[in-house]
Amino acid sequence: MISINERSGASFGCLMLFFDIENWDYFIKNYIKEEDVYDDENHDFGLEFEAHCTVIYGFNNYDGIIDDIKKHLSNKLPEDVYTKKISIFPKDDYKNYDVVKFDIISEQLKKLNNIFKDNFKITSDYPDYHPHMTIAYVQPGKGKEYTKKKNIKIKLKSKQFVYSDGLGNKIVI
Repeated sequence: MISINERSGASFGCLMLFFDIENWDYFIKNYIKEEDVYDDENHDFGLEFEAHCTVIYGFNNYDGIIDDIKKHLSNKLPEDVYTKKISIFPKDDYKNYDVVKFDIISEQLKKLNNIFKDNFKITSDYPDYHPHMTIAYVQPGKGKEYTKKKNIKIKLKSKQFVYSDGLGNKIVI
């Protein structure tokens, strides 16, 4: 079987859990200073308007992957998902920008991550799973000031699982 990645040279797929957060757009627009927002010529970065947490990244795409993923998901969305604190990724991971994010607490997400690692071919440079929800990409060196602000603990309401195939296609599962 030829994978989608082999046919197209596309990046790997990922499974995300989207959240229903009231006033998310308002929060990020008012929390992150406009002058701090990073943007590139493709406008691939900036504020993260789709509130979500990656369950796992690195799926080697193939025809039928959605059906196989569904077999490993229960009919119930994770309920015990909370933000912990605001942090940034280590400087060594990203040079052009800082990633401001909520750290996420969820045993259910950690279990799901392990289920997919155990049952699928996953390609990833990150062996440890650290659930997080990106808030924004900001200018290098600006992210640290957002981690000094008061931690915000929020119980997140899971909305839906979404699979992104790395080609820009998103499929609600």
